[in-house]
Amino acid sequence: MSLSVRGWRDPGTRGPGGRARGSSAGGGEAPAGQGRRPRIPGRARVETLFWLVVLVLLYIWSSEGTQVSLIDLWEGLDTVGRMLGRMWPADWGYLPETVGPLLETLRLALLGTTLGAILAVPLSFLSARNVAGTGWAYQIARAIMNLIRSIPDLVWAALLVPAVGIGPTAGVLALTLFSTGIVAKLVSESVEAIDPGPLEALDAVGASRLARIVYAVVPQVLPHFIAYTLFMFEINLRTSTVLGLVGAGGIGSTMMTQLTFFRYDRLMAIVVMLFVLVVVVDWISTRWRQRLVEGAPARAVSDPVLMAEEPGLARSPAGTTAAVPAGAAVGAGGHAGAGAATPAGDPGVDPGAGAGSTRVTGTGPGDAGGRQAGTSRVSEGAGTRAGLEPPRRPWWRWVLALGILAALYAWAFQGVRFALLGDPGPVFRGLFSPNWDYAGKVFEGVAESLQIAFLGTLIASLVAVPFGFLAARNVASTLAVVGKGLLDAIRTFPELVLAIIFMAAVGPSPFAGVLAVGFHSIGTVGKLYSEAVEAVDREPIEALQAVGASPLMTFWHGVLPQVLPEFLSYALYRFEINIRAATVVGVIGAGGIGTSLIFNVQLRNWENVGMVLVGILATVLVVDAVSSRLRGRLV
Repeated sequence: MSLSVRGWRDPGTRGPGGRARGSSAGGGEAPAGQGRRPRIPGRARVETLFWLVVLVLLYIWSSEGTQVSLIDLWEGLDTVGRMLGRMWPADWGYLPETVGPLLETLRLALLGTTLGAILAVPLSFLSARNVAGTGWAYQIARAIMNLIRSIPDLVWAALLVPAVGIGPTAGVLALTLFSTGIVAKLVSESVEAIDPGPLEALDAVGASRLARIVYAVVPQVLPHFIAYTLFMFEINLRTSTVLGLVGAGGIGSTMMTQLTFFRYDRLMAIVVMLFVLVVVVDWISTRWRQRLVEGAPARAVSDPVLMAEEPGLARSPAGTTAAVPAGAAVGAGGHAGAGAATPAGDPGVDPGAGAGSTRVTGTGPGDAGGRQAGTSRVSEGAGTRAGLEPPRRPWWRWVLALGILAALYAWAFQGVRFALLGDPGPVFRGLFSPNWDYAGKVFEGVAESLQIAFLGTLIASLVAVPFGFLAARNVASTLAVVGKGLLDAIRTFPELVLAIIFMAAVGPSPFAGVLAVGFHSIGTVGKLYSEAVEAVDREPIEALQAVGASPLMTFWHGVLPQVLPEFLSYALYRFEINIRAATVVGVIGAGGIGTSLIFNVQLRNWENVGMVLVGILATVLVVDAVSSRLRGRLV
C-alpha cells in the first residue's frame, strides 16, 4: 500500500484535532516560532526517552498483574473456536421469542434518555459559568454532574436492582442517572460557548435572569440539546442490551439465560437482531441530527464518554470542539460571526456535521507547527450559504412530529411497569457509611482495573494503526469501505459479550478483561485514526516526493509527524473510557474492581460497596484530570 499525492486533502483542511492545516489568520503561513512553544531538541529526546521508559515499566507491571499468558490464549483458542462454531448457524426460529425483550430494551433506552435529558436541563444551566456565576450553586451542580457521570451505567444498575427490585425500573433509573450527567456536561459547555451579544443586550435593559435564559440562551442551545439527546439515545440503546445481566430488564437477561444453557446459536440470533436495530436507529438519529444543527450556533464538546462511543461526534484531542452550521454569518477573514463563539485557545472542529454545514476551525495557542493563534478557516461545504437563514418548515410537520412522539412515549410507558420492590433504606445508609477498613482490598481492585485498562488501550492503539490507514479514503480508496465496515462491526460487540467469549479461552481472569477491552477498543480507536489520516496536509508529502523521497521516507517525514500527536491523544481518550470498561467487565468475573463490587452487592454488604464506589470515583476523576493535561501537551 503506497502513499500517493492523489487523494490527500488540500492544505487548510482541518484535521480531527481541530487544527487548520497550512492556514493562518492572514491567509498565509504563520511566522516561525508562533503557536506551540519551541522545544530544545536535546530536551525533546530526553522527554521521549522518559515516556518510553514509563510505558515499558507500566507494561511490565500490568502484564504481571493481569496474568497475561500467550500460551494460555493459544491453548484456549480451540475452545473459542468450538464456541463460535456453535453460534453459527444461528437459531432463527428463536427470534419471535426475542421480540418482547427487544422491545423492552428499546423502551428502557427511550425512557432513560428522555428522563435524563429533562433532569439535565436545570443541572446544565446551573453548571454554566456565564449563567449561574461561580457561587455555591455552581459548585454544587458541577460536583453532582461529575459524580453521576463518573459511575458506569452498569454499576448504577447493579446498585439499583437491590434497592428497587429486579426489573425494568432499575434499568430506567440507571440510564436516567448516567444520561443526566453526560447530557448536562455537554449542554453546559454549549451554554458557555454561546454568543454573548443577546445575553448582554437583555442584561443592559434590566431583564431578569429567567428572561435572559429563555430569550438569549435557549434559542441558541436548543438544537444541540436535542442532538445530544439523540446521541445519548444511541448509546443507551447499546447499553440497555447488557443491563439485564444484573437483573435490570431488557434483552440482557435473555442473553444470560442462553449463555447459562450454552445455547450459543440463540445468542447469535439475538446479537444479529441487536446489530440490525442499532444500525437502523443510528441511521435515523444521524439524519435527524443533521437536520437539527442546520442554522444552529456553535457548540463545545469535551466529554470523553460520548466521544469515545460516537467517534463521529464533534471532538478535538485538546478537549473542545465547535462548529458553525449552515446559515451562520461569516465575517471578514473567515471568522465566524454571531453564534460561533468558542472558548479562547481551544481548537474547534465538527467532523460529524452533515452536508451543508459551514465548519470553522480555530487553532489555539498550543497548535503544532507554529501556526498563528486564533486562526479560523471556513471549509467549503456543499450547499453552504453564509448569512442566509434555513427555510422554515411547514407547521403540519411539527404537529405530525409531536403526535408521533406522544404515541411513542405512550407506548414506552405502557410497556414498562414501574414498581418499588426492594428496600432502598439499608442500601443508601450503607453507601453513605463506607467501610474504610476495606480500603486495602479496594486499592488492589483499582490497581487491577488500571492494569486492564492500560493493556487493553495499548493493544488497541497498536493494532488499530494498520486498520486506521486501511479505512482512510485517501490511502486505500478501494478498501476504505471494507475497513470502515470492519471497524464498525468490531464496535458492535460490547465488552461484556467479548469478555464472556475470552473467558472461555483463558478462564475468569483479568487477562480475559484485557482481551475484551482491547478488542472492543480497536473499532473506536481505528475509526479515529482513519479520520486523522484522511485530514493530513499534502504539502509536506508533495515536497518530499518532488525531491525523489521513497514511499517509506515520505511516510516517516511527511505523514507520521502530522498524525502521531493525534494518535497519542486519541489513545489517551480511550484510556479514560477503558477505566470505566475495566470496572464493568469485572461484574462477570473478568477482573478489576467490578469483581469486588458485584461480590459485595450480592452479599448486601453496602458499607463495602460504598468504599468500592469511593475508589471508582477517585480513580476516574484522577485519570480524567491527568489525561486531560497530557492531551493538552500533545496538541
